[in-house]
Amino acid sequence: MQAIGEAAEARLIELLDSRFGARAAGTVVVRAPGRVNIIGEHTDYNSGFVLPASIDRAVLLAGRAVPGRAISAYAKTLDQQAAWEPGSAKPDQHWMLYIAGVAAALTERGAILPGVELAFTSDVPVGGGMSSSAALCVGAVMLLAELANFPVEPLTCVQIAQWVEVEYLGVRVGIMDQYASRNGKAGHALLLDCRSQTHELVPLPNGLALGVCDTRVRRALAGSAYNDRRKACEEAVNLLRPHIGGIRSLRDVDAAWLANLKLFLPETLYRRARHVVTENMRTLDCVAAFRTKNLENAGALVRASHASLRDDYEVSCKELDAMVEAAEAAPGCYGARMMGGGFGGCAIALVDERQWDGFAAATTAGYRERISKEAVISRCHATDGAAIISRT
Repeated sequence: MQAIGEAAEARLIELLDSRFGARAAGTVVVRAPGRVNIIGEHTDYNSGFVLPASIDRAVLLAGRAVPGRAISAYAKTLDQQAAWEPGSAKPDQHWMLYIAGVAAALTERGAILPGVELAFTSDVPVGGGMSSSAALCVGAVMLLAELANFPVEPLTCVQIAQWVEVEYLGVRVGIMDQYASRNGKAGHALLLDCRSQTHELVPLPNGLALGVCDTRVRRALAGSAYNDRRKACEEAVNLLRPHIGGIRSLRDVDAAWLANLKLFLPETLYRRARHVVTENMRTLDCVAAFRTKNLENAGALVRASHASLRDDYEVSCKELDAMVEAAEAAPGCYGARMMGGGFGGCAIALVDERQWDGFAAATTAGYRERISKEAVISRCHATDGAAIISRT
């Protein structure tokens, strides 16, 4: 998995010209990164804390304004082309829904969109838990808003991108993925408070590598149990509300309260809630560990996160469990866990950068021994968030 380089910008503009015809000027290029989430899984839609970082895997979009109202788009990775006009029925192609949803949201907010021709490419794995859809949405917001001369503040960009996934596509995601893609900073993770929608920068310790371990098992988030887990959290809050004054979400519950009120919850709801409550605590503790450069403590928290996701939240799978086991048995690994919505995708590992080669080789071999499948092990770096990188 190779990161998009500078030459990709020129190639994408050439592709745009070859697909739709060359034009003299007016092309805008946007880079929107994917993200890893170090810890804090399934806490974002519970108004909790998360610790993501935007990474050097990104969606790159090139586009320009043209006469008319139609949005014509080419997805290089899929070698598919589609067109859609605001006010018409939703497009058939799944990837085009994200772009159409962005256009609909901007129009609703008062933007007057021109006709648009755009092309995009991506090296963010689809279905790998690295937020390829959020990156596409954020990039599309920035591109279309720029072509419409419609200023959009960073938080508004995030909110529009989230609206597309929640309301237009029906996947009830939290705000983390879009927020990390838009607001990341090189060399840092973001401690995001999903209630206030504000963040603190957390420097990543020197010598720490972020290992992304791809199981090669793809998941469809909308068709998974993601929405069911969110509903379970809401049901737990409703049952706890008579006993905890002012509770708005599981963010407002601490572990001692939850243990004392266990008898008011069905066993499954209790375990779902316990994951969220303890994961919020682990996220804050992990930030403290990074700030004191205690990577052993950070690794232990990441390992505990996986156990909770596997046993209490039940969103892991045999491939993710095998990947985590293989990573943690490899040299230089402080800790590993499944990452993303679950049921496939990638795991993340905190790795001593000096031992990266040995870690990658041993994890690949260990996964193959356990599952008889080939893994893809990649080292990622924290990068800056989405930006317009050129205007011609």
